[in-house]
Amino acid sequence: MEGETNAVTCEATRFFAGYPQQLDSFKAIAQLIDRIGPATIEVKKSQISWGTKYKFAWVWLPLRFSAEPTKHARPIGSLVLTFALDRLVKHDRIVETANPQTNRWTHHIIISSPGDVDGPVEEWLREAYDFSKRSYPMSKSFYRFILFRREFS
Repeated sequence: MEGETNAVTCEATRFFAGYPQQLDSFKAIAQLIDRIGPATIEVKKSQISWGTKYKFAWVWLPLRFSAEPTKHARPIGSLVLTFALDRLVKHDRIVETANPQTNRWTHHIIISSPGDVDGPVEEWLREAYDFSKRSYPMSKSFYRFILFRREFS
């Protein structure tokens, strides 16, 4: 976690207090993002996020853990990595996606160990990083408004 301040390091350590395995996974993600490019990091009560012009990646702890993961219970020792792209990615590692705005997809993957921060994760985070530096996509309602105006002009 090279490019960050000691305050952020302390905050991240507090965020993962009692979750040493998740802290190791977080460090692997943070080191990868440091290699991708400069980004701000923000530690909140329920998540840690990275951004450039806009946020592009988040990590958070699942609410429930289970030895036998289900849709809502995640593997013991895991964390969730979320990243935003301008396209939908279909991959076995992606456990959930959402399309909150036109041309904006959020993807959730489970990271159970630092080894899970591998080639596909690096590709997605690089793409998310580049996406975050471009202008923010329009909301669905604004996009509909533009289309409506074009029809009647």
